[in-house]
Amino acid sequence: RSSDLEIIIADSFECIVRSEHAGSDESIGIHGLRPSDVQKGEELSDVMLPLLAYLRGDVVVGHHISFDRKILSFNLKRYFPVQIYNRCIDTARMAVRLEHPNKNPEEINWREYSLDALCDRYNIRRTDRHTAAGDAYITAQLFLKLLSRIDEKQTMTMASLAF
Repeated sequence: RSSDLEIIIADSFECIVRSEHAGSDESIGIHGLRPSDVQKGEELSDVMLPLLAYLRGDVVVGHHISFDRKILSFNLKRYFPVQIYNRCIDTARMAVRLEHPNKNPEEINWREYSLDALCDRYNIRRTDRHTAAGDAYITAQLFLKLLSRIDEKQTMTMASLAF
């Protein structure tokens, strides 16, 4: 039941990965990471195993999560002979299925399913938008709001949402 679910802020994983290529001025303005922050970050190879330990076999929820999953898999393969096998739930796809259960995905205006657009539609404050922790928190709130919209008539289960 979605009423039994909660967001546990203390249970999180966040780090800054070192990069010699600091972002553009525009990226710095959006994400708030200065070149010095990124240059002092952790080595990607040192972050991957703790991240895998954190994820365990859990279902990973994200907005347009396929992109994140591809990036994680690509970087894992660079250092270790493993890949991400976690099942994922995409809040963008979930919102489309709830709002347009019989519509072909090719007919959807995906701009209406950006994280910002869905935050507006579901009355979610965009606190710390474009930061890892902020976007994760916003996406978690969206996920709970979408779960609350599933009723008994819909044949939507966690298993049917995950891929």
